[in-house]
Amino acid sequence: MEEASSQFSLTRILGNKKFLSFLLCVLLAAGIWVVNALNKTQQCTVDVAINYDQSWLKSWSSGDQPSKLTVTLSGRGFDVANFLFNNHRLEIKINQEGLFNRNKELSTMDLVHSIFSKYINTIHIDHISPAIITLPSRKSFFKKVAVKPKFDISLKSEFMISGPAVCVPDSILLSSTNEFPDTLNTIFTIPIKKEMVKNPVFSTALISLPENLNIIAEVKSIWIYIPVEEATEKVIETTLLPDFIHGGNVELVPSVVKLTCRVPISRYDQTTAQRFLVVASVTNDKQKQAVVSVINAPFWADHISFKPATVDYFYRNP
Repeated sequence: MEEASSQFSLTRILGNKKFLSFLLCVLLAAGIWVVNALNKTQQCTVDVAINYDQSWLKSWSSGDQPSKLTVTLSGRGFDVANFLFNNHRLEIKINQEGLFNRNKELSTMDLVHSIFSKYINTIHIDHISPAIITLPSRKSFFKKVAVKPKFDISLKSEFMISGPAVCVPDSILLSSTNEFPDTLNTIFTIPIKKEMVKNPVFSTALISLPENLNIIAEVKSIWIYIPVEEATEKVIETTLLPDFIHGGNVELVPSVVKLTCRVPISRYDQTTAQRFLVVASVTNDKQKQAVVSVINAPFWADHISFKPATVDYFYRNP
């Protein structure tokens, strides 16, 4: 009975021409209003998420970086609706180190350009908050290392290098955005090249830095001093010591060797027998003679030779 009454009421409503005319007018007016509204300039606000590459961000000091951008857009209603329909989640990625090397601050307008570039003729960006992203400071590592000289010089025949080359300064401070390896304790200069030298060398040399570590040195060049002076020959007799003991005292025959070396003239008087240590060694019991060798000498002496090269030995019971 109720079902029949409901059908009868719906039939009466649908059959009422005045009602249908009114309903049609309402729908038509609503459609015209929607079309008119969408054809006018509309404004809306969207959020753009910022995705930082965490593995890359670890190399930067901590800071308060924003997690999103708030963008206010305007445009025809149709265009704004089309943009929102096709872009449900907006996101930008910051993981290119090149951006951070160029600027200390990034414009957010530049960052969102890739998102809105294809809508540039239909959508206008009225406002972005924040307008600037201040970049965190890059972590820096520091290490002080020794500097060693490298050189390739030829001397006139009567001259010699009379001592170790000296660097000024002998150590420098390095900085880098990467951690220094534990093995990096010394760096060298780019080699100095000179020919037929007869005077002390005092020259600047560039620092040679390891590659692929992004290292900056506090100075780019240092001074190097290489002492050069006239040489002379020195002949010395010194006692020969045994470098082995097998159950008794060792007797060496002969027990004295004659050393010949080249020394700087300024070091002639300082070159004494006490500054040399000359020993006789036997590597196995079947060896009939001991081999002579110089195991310690003053740093300024070179071209060292000695006689004899081998000596006889025997054991003498105490």
